Amino acid sequence: MEEIDKIKAAAAEVIQKLRLVSKIDFGYNKESVLWLEGYIERLRKNGSFEKSKENFVGLFGSFLGECIIQCYGGKWEKREGAYVVAFDDQNWLLPFERVRKQWDNGLEDSIGSLFEMIPTIWGKQQNPAPTSKSKWKFW
Repeated sequence: MEEIDKIKAAAAEVIQKLRLVSKIDFGYNKESVLWLEGYIERLRKNGSFEKSKENFVGLFGSFLGECIIQCYGGKWEKREGAYVVAFDDQNWLLPFERVRKQWDNGLEDSIGSLFEMIPTIWGKQQNPAPTSKSKWKFW
């Protein structure tokens, strides 16, 4: 399995598991990013998951990056030895690093603020939320 396929699979795993825990329609949307931001804060303040930090960074960074792609565009690319979400040759984001920074520094480096700044910095408009539900009803 290619590395990008592993990242996408990890993002899907996060959705599957956190949909149960969050009690929201957890998916590729702003509400889920903000819920995850709070979840990371609860985990870091608890402290008992510190030894699993890199695992969480991998999982949550995969979700954050894939959510950015689904909502704002871009694609996974490897740059300077790290997987990033690239909008073009000059502009990219480091979702794994942002999760790590929030874990280390708290809300001053929150994943929510990164997600919310994308339209301001890059002029990206949020795509309609991807959905697997049909809008049509047949009866």
